[in-house]
Amino acid sequence: VAAAAAVVGGAYMTCRGAAELISTLQDKNFRRKRDRTIFIARVLICTLFRRLIHGPKRPRWTIKLEVLMAIMNAAPPPKNIHSLRRGAEVVSPLPKWANVRWTSVAGLEAAWFRGPTCPAVPVTAPNAVHPVVLYLHGGGYCLMSVRTHRTLISRIARACGGECLAIEYRLAPEHPYPAGMGDAIAAYRHLIYDLNIDPKRIVIGGDSAGGGLTLSTLLSLRELGEPMPAAAVLLSPWVDLTCSRDSWRRAKGLDYLSKEDESAGPTRLDLPRLYAGSLPLTHPHISPLNASLQSLPPMLVQLGGVEALLDEGEEFVARAREHGVEVQSTVFEDMPHVFQGFGESITGGAANVAFREIGEFIKTRCGSASSASASQANL
Repeated sequence: VAAAAAVVGGAYMTCRGAAELISTLQDKNFRRKRDRTIFIARVLICTLFRRLIHGPKRPRWTIKLEVLMAIMNAAPPPKNIHSLRRGAEVVSPLPKWANVRWTSVAGLEAAWFRGPTCPAVPVTAPNAVHPVVLYLHGGGYCLMSVRTHRTLISRIARACGGECLAIEYRLAPEHPYPAGMGDAIAAYRHLIYDLNIDPKRIVIGGDSAGGGLTLSTLLSLRELGEPMPAAAVLLSPWVDLTCSRDSWRRAKGLDYLSKEDESAGPTRLDLPRLYAGSLPLTHPHISPLNASLQSLPPMLVQLGGVEALLDEGEEFVARAREHGVEVQSTVFEDMPHVFQGFGESITGGAANVAFREIGEFIKTRCGSASSASASQANL
């Protein structure tokens, strides 16, 4: 009887909660904290009862992940870029073991993240052999920051046993392409010329738009004749700003980037156009999926199995291999866009697996330079 009552009550609450949620979403302004609390509570109740009746929405989804995706998908669309930025600028918690030092690089605010197992020598020391990751945060080229990504960046530094330099590159629409790419190139030149770090110790990486920016930076470095880094790490890279692949449709209700029409997803405020400016969205530096990829360094590409960027990511991997690029690629079943940023308790351990893979990849790719530097230092 109790079980039956729970099922009936759950069904009732799900229907009623859904109706109230629609009403809530029609009011696009959460002007009071109470309104936001009520909104989240309604989504939470609906999601929990749906899971109780029907089971998890995806086999590998934890309760935390299912609730998080429900809240992010149900949130009303922002009215403008400023409200979108306010909503996205959530400072991620910094692990107790993290070591962060803020500085300035090429006139930009930047931060060095040192892993707890990183050798206690300065990154510029002649005997320094640990990897250095130049990290470019995601955010649709228009929002977010190093502070929103500091947990993710800290975990990459810990995984690879080295240091990460993350920069606050300029954002669109105030600074459309090629401003961000120019900042990334300047930061890379700072590492190899000002700090005299061997490029074979350096990895460039990023998530989402930061992954796309990583690729456009590599393409520019190749065109400029600059020495290439040892490798690249791409987490759910945004490589096709036309957002035209079918995975955008399949991800509806599963990935927080999914879109039902042109008013949703990254196109809700036309972020691609804000970044590209007057250039076509198919430009190779805007959508690296269309670029010639020959002579680029080895890459690690991680994708979520239900994310909106899955199709373009897999197509990019195939294209890179056709162009002779060595690519290690993993699709994490049932995971959403940049799931690594949600942590292990939310992703059910998938994030831990991803960071171990990232650490091993970086150590392997930078190993030859580290061994050579260590041998030279011992002479």
